[in-house]
Amino acid sequence: MLVIWNGWGWLVPIIWGGAMIGVPLLAEYLTGDPSYYESNKWLRELTLLGGCGLIGYLGYYLNHKIRVVDRSEVTGEILSKSPAHSLYWIPFEYWGLIMLVVVLSMDFWVDSKYSEYDKTNYSSQPLYQYSNETEGIDEFYDKPMTMDELNRILNEPKQVDAR
Repeated sequence: MLVIWNGWGWLVPIIWGGAMIGVPLLAEYLTGDPSYYESNKWLRELTLLGGCGLIGYLGYYLNHKIRVVDRSEVTGEILSKSPAHSLYWIPFEYWGLIMLVVVLSMDFWVDSKYSEYDKTNYSSQPLYQYSNETEGIDEFYDKPMTMDELNRILNEPKQVDAR
């Protein structure tokens, strides 16, 4: 992929990637739980706001606070400016807002699509409802199985016949 930037615009994906990769790794290191970041939406949202805020603030600082501007001594008119810091011709500070809107809309879409499944407690619900239309099925396979029962069966130690 071709990346086009001016000035410090190349920092946008570096900051974004650092936030999106570094915070989950840090959360896993601090808590010892590999799924802590995925299971806590507040941490994902805080990472998003922090990354977008840092990009927006740094872009504003680079493009408006420390940008070199040549002014006419007589009229005070702006004669020239140093190049703006941008990525794909979009100013650095706008990328924070763009990423915020994109990620929040994706998060909203995923939450709305799968919200009906989140309301169910899978550990106590049967994995399937078996219709007893066929004859001669074992009693063990005829009853619905919960996720807890399935995990217990899968995690039982296997007996190996050592012949």
